[in-house]
Amino acid sequence: MPGKGETFEKLTVNGIEALYAKNSEALFSNRLMWENTKDQLEYEISTYKNSSLTKDDLVAIAESMVKE
Repeated sequence: MPGKGETFEKLTVNGIEALYAKNSEALFSNRLMWENTKDQLEYEISTYKNSSLTKDDLVAIAESMVKE
């Protein structure tokens, strides 16, 4: 469920569907989430509101973690 002011964007990271959430009023303002259904794992990278990391930075981090 989205937080106040939060918006979502579907992305693909190395062939895996991911969800990017931004503008949340919560402590962690921006998040990138994806699942590994085969191993039943969920991943999330999140940043504080004042973080200088961009969406592209989070995607690059995820790409270094995800293999097709």
